[in-house]
Amino acid sequence: MVSEITRLNSEEVTADLGAEIPQVAIGKSQDVKVNLEQRRRVVPIIFGKEYLRQYLPEAIKHCRATTESNTSKNISNKVRSATGNKTLIAHFLRRTLKALSDSVDANKSHVAAIGGWSGGSTVISASMQLYGAAGLISSKGFKAVHDTSRKILACVLEVLEAEHGDNVVNITR
Repeated sequence: MVSEITRLNSEEVTADLGAEIPQVAIGKSQDVKVNLEQRRRVVPIIFGKEYLRQYLPEAIKHCRATTESNTSKNISNKVRSATGNKTLIAHFLRRTLKALSDSVDANKSHVAAIGGWSGGSTVISASMQLYGAAGLISSKGFKAVHDTSRKILACVLEVLEAEHGDNVVNITR
């Protein structure tokens, strides 16, 4: 969500995208205000890490320079333009994550950890989040969340791997 993007630290995001398991930490520092405590989370990045590395710092600056409603409206307009569906809104992106996860019978706790919903802390606790990128690469829970994210996005990954194999994050164990 836009409010979460405005609270990101560009330097931390860039560093975390370079981790063995690329990730974005939402509400990493306890000094960062979040609407609900479960919104604090670490999201494994499955594809587009170079895109995020290039454009996320700019997006953070943009979101901080305007209102949340203005940015949400701009995102909604881009989604509508790309899909031709004039009823879509930015929040549908979160609903799409939920629908895709349901369609592949994804682990509900893992999905909650990715989306910042209730129940996510059972997989990646607040204490584990404080370890940062280096500490999470050895976490079985975080690796499982990564695998679940790949399962949820499998249909998208097939297309991307065929067209842009070098921008998809592969994890070897």
